Amino acid sequence: MGRLQNKLCHLQEPLRQWNRRVIGDLPSRVAQAHAQVQLLTQQDQGAVNGTTYSSQLETTLLNFAELQGQLEAFWAQRARLQWVHEGDRNSKFFHAKVQRRRLRNHIDEIQTLQGHRIGSPEEIRRYTKDYFSDHWA
Repeated sequence: MGRLQNKLCHLQEPLRQWNRRVIGDLPSRVAQAHAQVQLLTQQDQGAVNGTTYSSQLETTLLNFAELQGQLEAFWAQRARLQWVHEGDRNSKFFHAKVQRRRLRNHIDEIQTLQGHRIGSPEEIRRYTKDYFSDHWA
């Protein structure tokens, strides 16, 4: 256990440097992208002589949406970590969260391409298997 802990300690700083270099400060990058979108939107609205910024604006909007998605994923992961830590101290809290997640992820019924509803777990399994076998085989 001591060697693993030592290796993890030595890995911590390189991971922090990688995070700063590759990901950077995500909230400030989102704010910068938002400001750039606003600037390009204003320039596009006030454009004269047929000058448009639509392609640049589209690229910037895609970048902004991607950064927002990364930020949301970051906060979702942080929230899950908090749940795990709280669960270590409070198993009732942890099990309640797990139960809610199971209920939310449970599929009661699906609708086929023909519009029919399937509610039986065995029929759902069969239809899903057939659907993906047809599309990905």
